Amino acid sequence: MPIADIVDACLMAPNDPWDLRHYRDRINTYYLPDECRFVLPLLDILATASTPLAFDTLFDRLKAHIATEDNETVRHVLRLLHDDHYLTRHNDGTWQFRSTIIQRWWRIERGLGT
Repeated sequence: MPIADIVDACLMAPNDPWDLRHYRDRINTYYLPDECRFVLPLLDILATASTPLAFDTLFDRLKAHIATEDNETVRHVLRLLHDDHYLTRHNDGTWQFRSTIIQRWWRIERGLGT
């Protein structure tokens, strides 16, 4: 079986053989309530982005999901997500998922499409 088929099967498997749900389940445990309100929408936005996003673009897209002008807390949450290995930040300041497999799983799990 080709590797791509194995990856697809594991991403869709109901028994979650790679324990990918851990990436969603741990958020409420390790992030404060004020941080949590930003975590899911930020990850949803980045999961569906086809290219890395600059902070201003990411913040504008976030404001389409939730009412906020609190860009400092958003910057803080992005740093936390980076430290937790969800995201990577490029030299040009853009953000994206660190792992394309986690990004793909996040889209599937959250029903975000492509």
